[in-house]
Amino acid sequence: GGVLEAPPPVLSRAYQELSRGIVNLQNARKIADFPFPFPLVQACSVAMCLHWGLVPLVCSMALGMFVAFLVSFLLVLFLWSHYFVALQLECPFGTEANDLPMEQMQTDWNCSLSQLTRVASKEPPKFEFDESFHPKLALVMSDGSPCTSRQFLSSPTLSAAAA
Repeated sequence: GGVLEAPPPVLSRAYQELSRGIVNLQNARKIADFPFPFPLVQACSVAMCLHWGLVPLVCSMALGMFVAFLVSFLLVLFLWSHYFVALQLECPFGTEANDLPMEQMQTDWNCSLSQLTRVASKEPPKFEFDESFHPKLALVMSDGSPCTSRQFLSSPTLSAAAA
């Protein structure tokens, strides 16, 4: 009837992916439900305003006019930039340009789950070792770099699998 027939490894993987999805959803809820503490936000805002007012004064007393202007401008710009980036990151769920693409993530998740309902996902792919073809293939590591040694093929497990 309404039961999805799948081999145990595929079904196990499906449950694993569902579990990871639930964990990630809970982590996202934690971010959304617990905002940055209000007193700390106010303390940071006051400190930033003090910095904005005091840095030009201190720089003008300690440095030449042009250097004082340049140093104070860059320091204030740097800290306020970080402040506004932090404000953007505080609430990542929304429709602004810097928010997480939640619709795309949900679409990808639905597509991954729908793959499990296909007939092809019920059986692993077939592989037959061809002694004349497969040893000639170039070996590549998982990071894309070429494998310079065939030392791992001398292990008994892989040699038995290749035979």
